[in-house]
Amino acid sequence: MAQATNQRKLPIFPESETKFFYKAVDAEVEFFQTAQGT
Repeated sequence: MAQATNQRKLPIFPESETKFFYKAVDAEVEFFQTAQGT
């Protein structure tokens, strides 16, 4: 589940280890890691 600001919580689905997508809306979420691993 993920929630954007002022939006309802919706399930997200993995596309890769760092990239996720919504089925209910046209949106994606991607996470990036710094060189320090954070």
